[in-house]
Amino acid sequence: MSTVAWPTMSDYQEAIQAPRLCFSDPELQRGTAATDMLGLPRPITGAFASVYQIITGSKKFAVRCFLHYHPDQERRYAAISAALQSLKLPFMVEFTWQNQGIRVRGKWFPILKMEWLNGQTLDSYIGQHLDSPTLRSLAMQFADIISAMKNTGIAHGDLQHGNILVVNNKLRLIDYDGMYVPALQGMTSHEIGHRNYQLPRRSERDFGPHIDSFSAWVIYLALMALSIKPTLWRELKGGDEHLLFRKEDFDRPAGSAVLRAIQQLPDREVREMTSAFQNYFKSEPMAVPSLDGERIPFTPPARPISGGSSWLTDYVQGATSTRATRPAILPEEASAAHAAPTQKVDASWIRDYLPNTPAKSAPNASTPLASTLPTPQSLPTVLPSAPSQPPPMPTTTGVELSSDGDFEHRILNIYEGVVFLSGIMWAAGVLTPFIVLAVMLLGAGLMTGYLVTRYSGLPEVMDKRIIQAEIRDLRRQVDTSALELRTIQADMRRLDESQQFDIQQVRQQTLSGYIMNQLGKHRIEDANIPRVGGGLRNRLASAGIETAADVEVSRLYTIEGIGETLANRLLEWRQDVENQIRQRAANNFDAMKRDQERKVMAHYQSERDRLKIAEKTTQKQLAQLQKDLVREQEDLEDYQAVNGWEYFRRVVLR
Repeated sequence: MSTVAWPTMSDYQEAIQAPRLCFSDPELQRGTAATDMLGLPRPITGAFASVYQIITGSKKFAVRCFLHYHPDQERRYAAISAALQSLKLPFMVEFTWQNQGIRVRGKWFPILKMEWLNGQTLDSYIGQHLDSPTLRSLAMQFADIISAMKNTGIAHGDLQHGNILVVNNKLRLIDYDGMYVPALQGMTSHEIGHRNYQLPRRSERDFGPHIDSFSAWVIYLALMALSIKPTLWRELKGGDEHLLFRKEDFDRPAGSAVLRAIQQLPDREVREMTSAFQNYFKSEPMAVPSLDGERIPFTPPARPISGGSSWLTDYVQGATSTRATRPAILPEEASAAHAAPTQKVDASWIRDYLPNTPAKSAPNASTPLASTLPTPQSLPTVLPSAPSQPPPMPTTTGVELSSDGDFEHRILNIYEGVVFLSGIMWAAGVLTPFIVLAVMLLGAGLMTGYLVTRYSGLPEVMDKRIIQAEIRDLRRQVDTSALELRTIQADMRRLDESQQFDIQQVRQQTLSGYIMNQLGKHRIEDANIPRVGGGLRNRLASAGIETAADVEVSRLYTIEGIGETLANRLLEWRQDVENQIRQRAANNFDAMKRDQERKVMAHYQSERDRLKIAEKTTQKQLAQLQKDLVREQEDLEDYQAVNGWEYFRRVVLR
């Protein structure tokens, strides 16, 4: 499949115009695609897929067409589908994976088929309900969802405004490209989520039940803050690819207007939660607690470069990083993650941080889910202590390698000792030259593997890879936004062509309709047509030919007694009447034509205005993504000294 050129959004749009030919699913074959004003299938496009609405009778389906290929895509979605069907979570949408779902350019490609949800994205809903008590209710409902996912050992992976729909005042989660379920344990992620909702340190290796913890706090605190002071939405320009927080708030909290605004709210508990939450901006995703205050155990997947050995920790002491170090996970926590992923967590930790609150027993299996969650009156005043931060590093022109070389030289000394000992044993005749060479090569291979593992584990190397992953993700988003912008602009150009075509059609139809209407008022029995007497007129009337509008060549020759001469006389009479109508009706027709043209132009102007808004929004989004990409590339320049050659030259060989 990977050798086949993957379809673009335009390819899918062209194929879906013929559902009977492109789909393998019988229900989808019988359906029709929801279209835009140009009659083309209307997609909702994201970074990884385009979604089309297919209407089959009274049913509506969402068909997800993928824009990128991943070899393990089928395995992932099979595991996710099985988990959702087993759990029956009301806020999720079950789907079916169809490996040969859609035919594009004569080849089959996979799709997802699921129920179409008629709802609003979270940001859109918030913007229209700022003055209602709904926001606090949504915050509590969102906490329910997070608790349910935590208790079942799953995570969405990309919690953000666009992936949360409000359907009949109920929250539903969509877009499961980055979802984690227990069956996917040990794998890495294909995405790291929306940048305005994720920790800066998150990477593809962070793929487990803990990956929603940070984004859950981002959304929960935004909903709580807006429920207290709705004007924050306008003051902080909410709704532009974020709710309240942006990535810049996590990178530079000291200058964050959002944090300052929340710290000025009258609600003490929300202020204190935000202060504690801020301590985790430089942490690893696994260190951030869930909304109930519990850290979710997680064992990272093995590094792809070389299997790390636990003995390495004996040689790594006091490594300094430009970011916080990854906190250790207790063995009992790691085993608990595998032994009881669905165990409910007691939320009574909240009471440890509230004054004069009696202890609360752990909920039993029949305890309602909502009763174990924080309420507006019992929110935590602080979160569990964040990992201690390293002392600030001195200002330099760039990030330097932090290794002091002790570990590396121990490895080199061991290797040199092995080589020296092998040489002595060869000289003594104990070992043959072949065995000595084999020992040297094996030792060189092991030494290289240890050094690569050591290099890969350096904090600054991990930070550099995170920035590189963010750059790759931003480039994908830039490409997707640029494609969407080109599509919108192409639609706008087609609008001009379609408008001219429709105006011409309206002119023709208006004129033809007016002429036919007037011809129908000229009756044959009232006309003076040579050699067309009463008997012939009766036969014409019997055949349904009573007015000038009915006089057609094909119909005349079917009537007995009418030859070429009489037929020509009738046709000449019809043409004379039509010419008179055209001459008399010039003024009336012009008025009718202008009225119809105004209707056509108003229709297209409405669609043009919609596309202009979409173009402006997409341009703004693209500009922000490009700005973020430049910033990340500038950050990457600080890591020029962090590379394998510099490590070998300055650390290993020093």
